[in-house]
Formats: sequence, C-alpha cells, structure tokens
Amino acid sequence: MKTTTTAAATLLTALATLAGCSAQQGYAGAQSWKRNQCSKIVDAQERLRCLREADQSYDSYQKEAEAATKKPAQDRATAAESPQQ
Repeated sequence: MKTTTTAAATLLTALATLAGCSAQQGYAGAQSWKRNQCSKIVDAQERLRCLREADQSYDSYQKEAEAATKKPAQDRATAAESPQQ
C-alpha cells in the first residue's frame, strides 16, 4: 500500500505542479486523498499507521525526499570505489 500511496502522491504532486499549483498545495491534496483512503482500512492499528503517515508535514516530507535522493547517489559512488571481486 505504501508504494501505491507514494506513487499516487508523486503523481498528484506532479499534476498539481503542471496545473500551476505549488508543490506544497499538491502535497496537501495528496495527503487529503491518503487520509480518505486510510479511513477505509478495517484494521485499527493499520489505519492509525496510515493516518500518521498522512499527517506528515510537507517540510518533513521534503527532507525525507531529499535524503532518499542523495542516498542512491552515495551508494553508487561507494560501489564505484569498492574493488570488484
């Protein structure tokens, strides 16, 4: 579910940006959609986990996205430096 939600949030953010909305407005719209999807989860613990993710602030999301973007580049650099066996 997380991958689907992340993909949906990314898509909504991209569409909102193309439509002239700010990325933050697009993120807010995606989070609203996600909260709506969370409310459909029957299991209380899973629903609560989902809602916690949906309540993530835009600033927190941005920091995580930037860290995730930097990590693969660092991993590639480390892999290039390590000797082949």
